[in-house]
Order: sequence, then C-alpha cells, then structure tokens
Amino acid sequence: MCQNIGNDAVRYSRTGDVFHYRWVALKCLDMLNPLSNIEKIVVENSQERMAGEYVIDVSEYLRAGEISIKYYQMKHTVKEKETPATISFFKNTLEGFAKRYLALRKEKIHKNVLFYVITNRSINSDLKDNICKKAKGKECPKNFDKYIKNYTSLDKLRLKDFCNRLILVDGCGDYEDLWFDLFVKTNQLLVGQSDKTAVDKLEIMVRDKAMPNSDGEITKEDVLKCLGYPSVDFLFPAPQLIEKTKNIVERKIYKDLTEKIAKQQKTIIHAAGGVGKSIFSQFFKQNVCGEAVVYDCFGLGTYALEITVDEEMKEWIRAADKFSDEDAADVSLLRRLMRESDSDMAVSLEKEKLIKRILILEEFQEKSMELLESYRKELKKEDKETIK
Repeated sequence: MCQNIGNDAVRYSRTGDVFHYRWVALKCLDMLNPLSNIEKIVVENSQERMAGEYVIDVSEYLRAGEISIKYYQMKHTVKEKETPATISFFKNTLEGFAKRYLALRKEKIHKNVLFYVITNRSINSDLKDNICKKAKGKECPKNFDKYIKNYTSLDKLRLKDFCNRLILVDGCGDYEDLWFDLFVKTNQLLVGQSDKTAVDKLEIMVRDKAMPNSDGEITKEDVLKCLGYPSVDFLFPAPQLIEKTKNIVERKIYKDLTEKIAKQQKTIIHAAGGVGKSIFSQFFKQNVCGEAVVYDCFGLGTYALEITVDEEMKEWIRAADKFSDEDAADVSLLRRLMRESDSDMAVSLEKEKLIKRILILEEFQEKSMELLESYRKELKKEDKETIK
C-alpha cells in the first residue's frame, strides 16, 4: 500500500514536468509567427541571474516594445485543479518574484518586466480582484494585505507597482490538453501532414534545454530544426517580392475599386501585366479602413524560372512551384524523407512512390507553362490591337 502511494506521488510530479515542457513548446511556436517579437526563450533560469532565480521556470526576451522581459512560473496540479487556489498557494512564487523585482529595480530596469504565474488550477476570484485593486492603489481586505506584505516585503508604492506587473493565468488545461494543442498548432505548420514526430521533437528539445549541461536558451532556429525546416523561408509557399512603393499617386480608379471592394465579399481584379495591379494592392493596404493583407502570388515571375539545385532535391522543388493542398503535403513529406537514410526500407519505398507522383506533377506543370505562355501571347496581341 505504501509503495503504491509513493509511486502515485512520483507520477504526479512527472505530470508537472510534462506540463512545463509542453507549455514552453507551445510558446516556442509563437516565435515562428512573422509578427512575433520574441528573440529567445530561456528554460529553468534567466540570463540576468539575479535574486529570485529559483522560482523562474521560463524567461522570455523580446526585441522591441515597452516590455522586454517576461518571467514565468509554472504550477500544475492533478488532484486540486478544481479547488480555487488562494494566496498561500503562491507564497514561494510571490517571495521569489518580489526579490527579482527589487533586484531589477536596483538596476533601474524593472519597468520593462512582467511576472506571470501559469497554472492549470483555477485561481480564487477574490485573490485576482485584490491583486487588481492593489495595482490601482485601492483598499483591500486586511487579511489579504497581511499575507501579501509578508510574502513580498514591499512598501505601499513598490507593492502597487509590483502588482501592476503581476499576471495570474489559470485554467490552462492539463498536460494532456497541451499535447493536443501542440499537435494541432504544429500540424498547421507542416503543410497538411498529421505527424506527431515534430511534437515529440519539440518536447524533447525543451526537456534537454532544461538539463544542467545546457544554457537553457531556445531560438527560432532550434524550433525550425524540430519541424525539419532549414530556415523560416520554408514555412511559406513563396517569398514576398512586391517592391514597396511610397507616396503612391492616387488615381480615380483606385477610389472606385476601393469602394466596390468594400461593398462585396469577393472581388477579382484582373488586367494585363504592367497595368498596376501590384501598385493598387499597396495603395489599398495603406488606405483601407481596417486590415488588409497583400500576398504575393507572382514573385516577379520567378515561379516560371528554372531552378538549379542538387539532383537529390530537384524533384520536389521544381514541382513545388504550382501545387494544390494535396500536392503540397506530398512535396513536404518527400522533403523530410530526403533527410532520412535509405537504409530504412519503408522510407526508401515511400520516397520512390512520392518521386514518381511528383514527376507526374512536373509533366503537368510543363503543360501548364505552355498554356500560360500561349495566353500571354494572346494578351499581347489584344493589347496591340487595342492601341491601334
């Protein structure tokens, strides 16, 4: 009986570690977002190495903005997740965060920092309300004041500023929920694949970064390796090559087109090459009320150019110029298989099957290019007749 109780305690402890690794893995994927300003993530410590280090599970460093550092502590529970956590549950966390806050304040860099508590357990609503009140300098219950002053050892003004930088995030889901979130988010980056290998690699990478022989730093390149991509460019089907234009002269047609687009859900603007579709798209993005995304499908015509690469990789790259969702999945899978050893018979057979399919796609592409060239000649002919 005693042995079983001990084993359960060890298992519960392991769930906390897994929760930690998977949450960090999800945070790492945020670095791949083109709008992300995360420079790096540090696991199990911080690069400042100041007081309060022992409560910091994750440090996040940002490139720009008012906030440059975010410190996180992870708290996971199996048995008490439905029992709202009170302030005593965060005693060690508040003590450690307050020490780090004072150390940062001494160096005059505290204004750029936020402190996060991440937990799968619900947090008492009164506790969250009292933290918000304290951040605004409002009166709080005496019992709460007694505990938070005892835990942080901060005076009134510093406690107010500290609470302004303290963020409690509860209900984050169990370690099993995080695996599913990680699986979904990862596969959104893998072009139609459903493969848990990347999830496992991400989790192992985070775990290894938490080991004593590691500096704990995770960069965008580390995350890309887990997904099998050599660079962030491989996440997107084509590069953005539209030349940025400033001080665009507004033409009457621009206003008419903008008004028409605003009135209907879908609009196709088509014209001969060189008329100014790309210029209008930039004008529209700069002047539309709301958000507009300009996606380059043409790439200055580079999609029609012959690509010179190693013969081993030639098949999938040439076929990738024009693809449907189904074809993209095949190309991406072959791309990963090219990195695997042919000694694995299953890998070798799968690779051979995909190469044959992509060669068929290549033949289709050549025919498509012939039709496209014929269409271009017809357009030029029509343009000449129009000028006459």
